[in-house]
Amino acid sequence: MSSLVLFYILSLFLTAVCNKHNLRMVYFVITIWVSVLSFFYEPSESADLTRHIETIKFYGDIGLDWVIENRLNLNPLTHLLFYAFSFIKEPRFFSCFCTFVTYGFSLLLLYRASRFYSLSKSTIVILTMFLLFNWNYLLVAGSCRVFMLYAIVAYFFYMEFVEDRYHKLAILVYLASVLFHYGILLVLIPRLILYLYKPANKKVYLWAFFIVAYFVYNGVSNYEAILFESILDKSESYKNYNVFGIWQFLNSLICVLVCCFCAIKGRSLLVEIKRFYILFWIIVVIIFLYLSNFQVIYRESNLIATLSVVLFSHILKSHNDQTMKTIIGLQSIVSLIYSLVYVYSGIDFKFVI
Repeated sequence: MSSLVLFYILSLFLTAVCNKHNLRMVYFVITIWVSVLSFFYEPSESADLTRHIETIKFYGDIGLDWVIENRLNLNPLTHLLFYAFSFIKEPRFFSCFCTFVTYGFSLLLLYRASRFYSLSKSTIVILTMFLLFNWNYLLVAGSCRVFMLYAIVAYFFYMEFVEDRYHKLAILVYLASVLFHYGILLVLIPRLILYLYKPANKKVYLWAFFIVAYFVYNGVSNYEAILFESILDKSESYKNYNVFGIWQFLNSLICVLVCCFCAIKGRSLLVEIKRFYILFWIIVVIIFLYLSNFQVIYRESNLIATLSVVLFSHILKSHNDQTMKTIIGLQSIVSLIYSLVYVYSGIDFKFVI
């Protein structure tokens, strides 16, 4: 755990002392650092990473033909990625890779927002602290896949709705993410709703007509099994998890509530990014619909924290709200203290190659 404490302290220190022109390099160093930590992370037997490592080894022994024949019916890109990593003799690189992508896209989002909004140095430090302290490192390193998708999808949400770029690429990313982990559908459904939230866009209705006609002609039973039943099964299965209990639930809930409070407090300033603001609230509503389901808020609070960085950036660019900064900073510190005491206390790194 001391390695993580050092990581957090020095990451904030580097962010605070660096020139804003060097911020991208600092974030890259932070991303490399935490990725190297994940290479040496020793997962517990119950961690998803343990199963992933065994699967990677198995795919290397069994061959691509067997993988294609038996494992591409659901989450095909995941299994192809597992097979690709089987060529690397050290499967711990998988966690290293997923951590790099997760933290890399999250910090890239913050970097782009800091440039787009010309944020002050103090605001950048506060938001870096908020992002690093609220991303659950144990989930990123130990569960890997869906958290990597959260970071990627959040980045493209920002690029689409704030910088108004990469719309076509974003569609491809969203489709690929579904093929990678169908649990991301809970996040992409709100984005689908916003595709339809275009009263003047006739192309949307034309596409909707063809899609509906296709399903009516070919039947929908198979697709219901893949999409809707998969979502429900995934959500129901989360109820059987009992990871850290009520305190972790409350820690995640507080993070979401603080984000919601700040979003409501600064709502008059968020009109310029209305569609992103709507997307944020749809995702929040879905989370609260599953409030009794521990794992949904436990996992998706990481996504909410990343999305909120955009809202905070937009609010603080022109309104230096010290109260909001204080609330964000205090929540971040409380979250990290909790994580260090109860979540990361048993984490083990084995610095042996």
